[in-house]
Amino acid sequence: MKQLASSSLLLLIASTALSNEDPVSAINAFHQALASGDKEAALAVLAADVLVYESATAERSRDEYAARHLLADIVFSQTTQRKILRSDSRIDGKLAVVTQEIETTGEYRDKDVRLFDVETTVLERVDGRWRIKHAHWSAHPSR
Repeated sequence: MKQLASSSLLLLIASTALSNEDPVSAINAFHQALASGDKEAALAVLAADVLVYESATAERSRDEYAARHLLADIVFSQTTQRKILRSDSRIDGKLAVVTQEIETTGEYRDKDVRLFDVETTVLERVDGRWRIKHAHWSAHPSR
């Protein structure tokens, strides 16, 4: 019961924090939650029917992403740093598209990491909150 109350409180805090945020802030909240290891806060930013493309795979729901990639993304985010090199966004009504170019550095599985990433995120504003509906992540090592 105590764990359930704690998880519910985290979801309430995460959803309240996002209620008046712009789409880029919602994406930042997602990545910050990953970096801090906060599964509940990361999942709170995702729509239930989110579509995630990563490493030539697809997860077609928040639950599927949570079961397949969430923990690996948390571990990776906890040992690396993201530096946004470029960010563009467009809002059209209740939909937003954000594209970002990112440099990721750090150490993962005892190996130095220096990647250049591109990220495309589609968000939908539902009940005053931005939710990630689709994310596509692609990266390549620095040259």
